[in-house]
Amino acid sequence: MSTSSIPGEPPVAAIKEKPKRTGPAVARVSSSSAASDAAHVLRETILSGDNDAAEWFLGSEDELVSALGVSRPTLRQALRILELEQLITVRRGVGGGIFALHPSVEGVAQTASVYLRAESTTYGDVIHTIHVLATQCARLAAANPDVDARRQLVTFYDERLPNGVEDSLPRTTFVALTGEFEVLLAKVSGSKTLMLFMSVLIDLAVPAAAHIIGDVTNMRHTLENHRSVAQAVLRGDPDLAAERMAEHMQGLLELGDETTALQSLYPHTASISQLAFRG
Repeated sequence: MSTSSIPGEPPVAAIKEKPKRTGPAVARVSSSSAASDAAHVLRETILSGDNDAAEWFLGSEDELVSALGVSRPTLRQALRILELEQLITVRRGVGGGIFALHPSVEGVAQTASVYLRAESTTYGDVIHTIHVLATQCARLAAANPDVDARRQLVTFYDERLPNGVEDSLPRTTFVALTGEFEVLLAKVSGSKTLMLFMSVLIDLAVPAAAHIIGDVTNMRHTLENHRSVAQAVLRGDPDLAAERMAEHMQGLLELGDETTALQSLYPHTASISQLAFRG
């Protein structure tokens, strides 16, 4: 580990462990792009750690200035970068300091929403992508050797909708459940990559899904399709599971109208009730 500091800044002592509040050791920074490099060092420290907590103490401002060998203004620039990435939070006062945050699906979804909206991405594009990923999720889930994991898909709706889709069931509630089922399908597939992207894309597609599913008849048809996929997964038949999921997704695409497919993404923070897709 290099102990040199930024040109023009004096060497400083290594970080000392704070009693009862420990954080990962960080490397010192030595570069002309000090803020970016400091952010990189802290980012890698956070992501390479084995801490499973939602957040943990990384250090005080003074400790990180010393550990990284940078000035206070440089550190604060680096912290602003990491705050935008939702990897840290800074707390002031007693008990404060810099706390690392475990990356969340919500944070990724927010960032993805901003990027895709800037690229004028449509709901049609998002749903077509979910079609491809969900089909592969079904195939991999059926190949999962863990029978108990596969069985979760069969019991999912039994536990949440024991009486099926009743006329009084709110459409938004049902759409949220279908999204949870498909994220669970991705989880059972065993691919963390698929689970992340399915979670993000399903979250973004909620307004269009609520419009496409529309009424009780389509809600019941969707429930039937999902249960059919779950049975194929439980049987351990990858081809059948993929086929049934592909047919289900194709049916959703055919239900959607051209206006919905061509509609650009709404802000990620908007609630369904605020959107133009109200039936």
